[in-house]
Amino acid sequence: MAEVGRLATCYEGRLMYAWLWRVIPGGPAVKSATFLVLFLGIAALLFLFVFPYVDGLMPFDNVTVDR
Repeated sequence: MAEVGRLATCYEGRLMYAWLWRVIPGGPAVKSATFLVLFLGIAALLFLFVFPYVDGLMPFDNVTVDR
C-alpha cells in the first residue's frame, strides 16, 4: 500500500500525459493539433474496427427473458 501512496504523491499536480507533451515537437498550437489528430484517429480506429469486432464476441444478443 505504501507504493500506491508514493505514486499518488509523485504525480500530484502534474499533467497526466506530460511525457507525451514533452516528446511531441513544436509549440503549444502544434502540440494541441497533434493531440487532437491522435485523439480523433484513435477514436476512429475504435469505432471502425475494435468495437465492431468485440460486438460479435459479446453475449448481449442472447436474451433469455420470456413473457
